[in-house]
Amino acid sequence: MEHLAFFQLAHDPFRNDPELDLWFRGTPQRSALRRLVRLARQGKELSLLVGGSGVGKTTLLRSFFEDLDPSAFEPALLVVSRGVEPEWLRRSLAAQLGVETPADDRAEGMRQLYQRVAEIHGEQRRVLVLLDEAHALGADGLAELRSWMNLESEERKVLSFLLVGNEELVPTLRAHGGLLERVEAQVELTGFSQEESREYLEHRLKRVGGHAGIFEDDAYALIADLAEGRPRHLNALADNTLFEAYLAGRTPANADDVRSAARDLPWAQGSTPGEIAEELGDLGGDSLDYVAEAFGPVAKRSADSLGVSDTNPELDEDGGHDDEGAGGLFDLDDSISSALAELDEKVGPDLGHDPDAPREIHIDEEPSVGALREEDLDAAPASDFIESDILTPVPEPAPEDETPAREQGLQSDPPAAAQSVVPDDDEIEGLFENLLQDD
Repeated sequence: MEHLAFFQLAHDPFRNDPELDLWFRGTPQRSALRRLVRLARQGKELSLLVGGSGVGKTTLLRSFFEDLDPSAFEPALLVVSRGVEPEWLRRSLAAQLGVETPADDRAEGMRQLYQRVAEIHGEQRRVLVLLDEAHALGADGLAELRSWMNLESEERKVLSFLLVGNEELVPTLRAHGGLLERVEAQVELTGFSQEESREYLEHRLKRVGGHAGIFEDDAYALIADLAEGRPRHLNALADNTLFEAYLAGRTPANADDVRSAARDLPWAQGSTPGEIAEELGDLGGDSLDYVAEAFGPVAKRSADSLGVSDTNPELDEDGGHDDEGAGGLFDLDDSISSALAELDEKVGPDLGHDPDAPREIHIDEEPSVGALREEDLDAAPASDFIESDILTPVPEPAPEDETPAREQGLQSDPPAAAQSVVPDDDEIEGLFENLLQDD
C-alpha cells in the first residue's frame, strides 16, 4: 500500500485480524486472561467472556486457546453464526476432539462424543469447549449445548464451557431457561484507557518497523478520544489517518488528518467527548449535572477530566433524556428542547444565551461500561483477580458485530438455518450407562 510505504512501514500495523503477532496485552487483556486461566484450572462448568463490539474478544480468546497446556487440557474452539443447526455444532465439536467420522444421527453422535470425552478424561485431561460469537446461538443450539453439559463421569462433569459474546449473550441465556443459572463466573473485557490507546498504537507501529513519531501528540489524543478504547476502532481510524496524511504529503500525521479520516467512519463522526465537555462548560458549572443527565455520562466524564466545576443541581423527574447512542450532529427534538427550557429556568439568564435561539449539540456514542482495571496486573495479589459471580445487567443488544473470518473446527460454512427439532434429553436417557464397561 502506498500510504504504508510513504511512512516506511514494512507491513500493515492496523489490520483488523485476530492475529497474535501484533497483539498488545493491555490492562484489560491481562486482567481477563488471569481470570480465564483460573476458571479453566478449577474446571468451572460454564463461564462467560463478554464485551462490547470491537474490544478484542476474539483475539483474547485466540491467545487463551494457544496458551492452554496440552498436557492438562483438550480445547475445542468453535465459531458459531446465526441459524447454525445443532447437528453442525455436534459434528464440529466431535471433529475438534478427534472423532474421525462424526455421525449424523443424534443418538449415535452423542455416543461417539461421550466415548471420546471419556477417553480424554481417562488421560487426566479436561475438555474445554470455547464457543466464540455465542450470542448468535438460537434456541435449538442452546438446547444442544445443554445436552452436552449433562455428560458426566462417576465423579464429576467431564466438559467445561466458555461462551464468548457481546452484550446480547446474557439476555440470550436468560431467555433459555436453566442455562443462566448454571453460569459460575462472568468475565468482562473492556476497552483501553486513553493512555493505553496510545501505547497500543505505538506498539503496533513498532512491530512493523515504524516508530511513535509517525503521529503527532494531538493526533494520538484525538484517535483515542474518538475510538473510545476499542481496538477495532483504533485500527480503522489510525489506518485512515495515515492515508489522509499521505494524500496531503505530510509527516507526521496530525489532528487535521484524524478529522479527515473520521468523516469516512460513521461511528467517528460528530463531537468528541472533550468537545462536548467544552460546550457544557460554556453553559456554566451549575448546569453540568443536569445536562449530563439529559445527554449521557460521556459528556460528564469528559467535563470532569477538563476540570469543569459541578454543583450537582437536583433534577425533576422528567428532566432526563434517553440518549440512544446516536453519534453525530442532530437538531434537538421537542423533548430535549423542553429539557433545556427547564434548564433555563433552573440556572437563570446569567448563562449568556438566548433561550429562544435554536440549539444544536453533538453527542457521541456511549462507550461500554467496563470492569475495574488493575494498575499493575503482575504485582497485584491473587485475591484481586477473583471475579464476582453476580451477573450484572447487560445493555440492550448492540448492532451485530462485524467479525473477521476465522478458522474453526470444520472449514465449510454451517448449513442454512432450518426448523430443526432437538429431542428432549430424556430420549437419550441411559444411552451412556455402563458404556465404558461394555467397551
